[in-house]
Amino acid sequence: DSLARRARRAHVLDRIEMRRCEAGSLCITEFHGQIHFALLFAVIHEVDIAARLFTEVRDALRPGGRVLFAEPKGHIPRNAFDESVSVAERSGLRKIDGLRIPWSHAALLEP
Repeated sequence: DSLARRARRAHVLDRIEMRRCEAGSLCITEFHGQIHFALLFAVIHEVDIAARLFTEVRDALRPGGRVLFAEPKGHIPRNAFDESVSVAERSGLRKIDGLRIPWSHAALLEP
């Protein structure tokens, strides 16, 4: 409800498909191999099993798809971000670039 209100105020509600995830899944299996770009911004530190999230996103990506993964520096120290990148790599994603995003640790990933 909060997201819908914010999207309505920003005049982007018609461009967003809101979905409710489950505790252990993003519930995106129907998108297997279809996603061009995934944004994981300030989310990994919120999930219990990062490997599962990275795996589900990897499976949803189409060939040539990419993931922008970023975490806020104020919440996540560099070593924790680097460990998350390692989890992503063990989940079948590979870091292709480190990115500069103000106040964030960031990396571009691909399958």
